[in-house]
Amino acid sequence: MVQNNVSTTVVEKEKNAAKPVAASGGLAYRITPKRFVEETRAEIQKVTWPTRERVLQSSVLILVIVVFYSVVVSSADGVFAALLGAMGRR
Repeated sequence: MVQNNVSTTVVEKEKNAAKPVAASGGLAYRITPKRFVEETRAEIQKVTWPTRERVLQSSVLILVIVVFYSVVVSSADGVFAALLGAMGRR
């Protein structure tokens, strides 16, 4: 049988390094604070962060939508207030 000298996968490393802990209804893995920080940093480095221009475009779009819907809701409120006021005068 030929052995493969491929390094262990991340999942295998996690299983080997994590300590099993009895949990309610199953098996959980305890992780040290140091390892948590290391893995968190590694995951954050994988994130594709948006460019400044993309963030600005998205922010402006959101502001425009908020202003539009504010005008729509305010207008509807004014119309309903006028209708209810007219009904109350009868």
